Amino acid sequence: MLRDVTYALGADWRPRHCAVSLRVMDRFVGSGWFLFDEREATCETLTALEGRISQRVATPERVLAFGSHAITADGLMTAIFDLNGPQRQHFDNMFMSSYAFNGATGPMLLPISFGFDYLGIEEVEVPAGRFRCHRLRYVLEGSAVDGHPTYDNWVTADGDCVIVKAYVSAPKTTCTSWSNSSSVAARSFGSFPPRRESD
Repeated sequence: MLRDVTYALGADWRPRHCAVSLRVMDRFVGSGWFLFDEREATCETLTALEGRISQRVATPERVLAFGSHAITADGLMTAIFDLNGPQRQHFDNMFMSSYAFNGATGPMLLPISFGFDYLGIEEVEVPAGRFRCHRLRYVLEGSAVDGHPTYDNWVTADGDCVIVKAYVSAPKTTCTSWSNSSSVAARSFGSFPPRRESD
């Protein structure tokens, strides 16, 4: 899978716009552009499966976060967590580009609500160096991606929320079939576009 993402945030850490382009097994899956203003989320995409999609969704305010499936964006999404608040916090008014575990569908504008558990400050050593990090766990039970494996992010504690390390446990579903011209029949892997004669 190849995913290209360009993602812009404002000074308030909320998304302004994003572009996502996706290929799976060297085949076009989709490409889309997202815009987030004070009262609306907008999406214009073209996908191999659904064709041209235009979406406009009214929001109570600018959306809190957008899950583009870029790992750097996963870290940036933790900026919505109030470190002075409770250890578990839940958030609404967010969107994702795909509900698939690996983001291999869409892209399109998909609503989601979820939370974070704060697991504390840890010193993390990686090939790039040693970093003081906040460790947060995505709380996805009961969300649109219920069944997603446990997902922890270690983000820099300097206020920039740069992801230093991530951990995903084993998927709760597994690949049950595979064919080069067919789809993976498992929710956790999403659905791949069907092969067309022109491919």
